[in-house]
Amino acid sequence: MKSPNVPNLLKDKRPNVAILLARIAAGGILFYEGLAKMIVEPSIVVAYFASHGFPFAELIGPTITVFEFAAGILIVVGIYSRQLAFLAALEMIVATVVNLLDSNIGGAEVSILMFAGMASVYFVGDGRFSIRHILATKINKTAPTSTDPAKA
Repeated sequence: MKSPNVPNLLKDKRPNVAILLARIAAGGILFYEGLAKMIVEPSIVVAYFASHGFPFAELIGPTITVFEFAAGILIVVGIYSRQLAFLAALEMIVATVVNLLDSNIGGAEVSILMFAGMASVYFVGDGRFSIRHILATKINKTAPTSTDPAKA
């Protein structure tokens, strides 16, 4: 099957554009969720985790808030996207289970979609259009590729 006409400017960069879009979508939503938790009264976030039986809710609430905020930014710009996406995917598994136990089907659907986005970022890595790639190129003159997990 013949691929559609793509401007020559993007022809060889399409996989990296897709990686960038995945990072922006998944990282942007994670950032937004962290920001939303920062905006509300901290006691509400702690009460939410405590109401679901999480031990040390006073520690978990702020930790998850800061993680989502910071990891979202770092994933979007492409710094340690793979490692942060792995941690966020684990968080989304827990969020899915909590939502299903709470009979919150809509919340579970969002958590599953976020898991899929984070898993995608985990498997493809930072990509060429990332701060990490740019820095690695300038420092080492060879940057990790998005398709080689050992180097990314």
